[in-house]
Amino acid sequence: MLRSVSRLFDILDALAAPGVESMGLHDLGRRVSLADPTLLRFLGSLQELGFVRNDERGKYRLTDQFKRYTGGAAQDVRLAAQDVMRRITADLQEDVQIATLDADSAVCVETLKSSHLLQVAFNTGFRAPIHASAMGKVLLAHMPEAARRDLSARTDLHAYTERTITDRRSLERALAETRKRGFAIDDQELELGINCIAAPIFQDGQVVASLSLTAPSHRRPLTDLLACAPTIVASADEVSARLRSGHPPVSMA
Repeated sequence: MLRSVSRLFDILDALAAPGVESMGLHDLGRRVSLADPTLLRFLGSLQELGFVRNDERGKYRLTDQFKRYTGGAAQDVRLAAQDVMRRITADLQEDVQIATLDADSAVCVETLKSSHLLQVAFNTGFRAPIHASAMGKVLLAHMPEAARRDLSARTDLHAYTERTITDRRSLERALAETRKRGFAIDDQELELGINCIAAPIFQDGQVVASLSLTAPSHRRPLTDLLACAPTIVASADEVSARLRSGHPPVSMA
C-alpha cells in the first residue's frame, strides 16, 4: 500500500516539475519508471480524485483542484495578475495587493508598492482578519454558503478599531452588500487611518483570490477610494478571464 502511495506522489511530482505543463503517457512512464498499463491505473485513481486530467491533446496535466490544495493556484493568480497590478499602481499611485484565503485569514501573496514615501504596511506575507479587511471580506462573501457560514461562525470578531464589525448579523449584511456591489470595503476597520477596497478573482467558478487597493485615509478619503472601485473590479475580472482562458502568465521582467 505504501508503495502504491509513493507511486502516486512520483506521478504528481513529475507533472508538477518546473517547466512541465503536460506530459504524454509514454514520456510520463519513462519519467516515473512505470509501464503504460500500470501507469494508466494510477492515473485513473488520480483522475477520480480530481487531481489529474487528460487534455484535448491526450496529455496529462494537474488540475486546478490539485493546485488549490498545494498553493499552485495562488502562484497562477500571482503570475496572471502581475502586469495588471503594475498598471494599477502606475495609474492610481497606491499600493495593490493579491490575497488568498489561508485558514481563517487573508494572506497577501503579492504586493506592489506605490512611490509615496508614506506607504501602507500590508506587505507580502501579511495576514489580515477576514472580518476586518476588504481583502478578507471579499473572499468570505463569495465562498459557498455553507462554507461561509461555518467560517463566519468560527471567526473571532475581534474589534481592531471602533469601526470593526463585531456582530455576526452585521457581518452577514456586509457580505451580502459586498456580493451585490462586486467589491468589499474596509473603512478603517483594521487600522485607523487606512482604507481599502477589494474585488474577487475567480477560477473554475470559485473565488481564489482578492485584488485590493489600499491607501492612507488622509491621502485618499474613502470617497476617493470608492471612485477607483470600477478600475479594481474590472482589473480583477481581467485576471479571472486570464485564469479561465489559460492565458499565459505575464512576467515582471
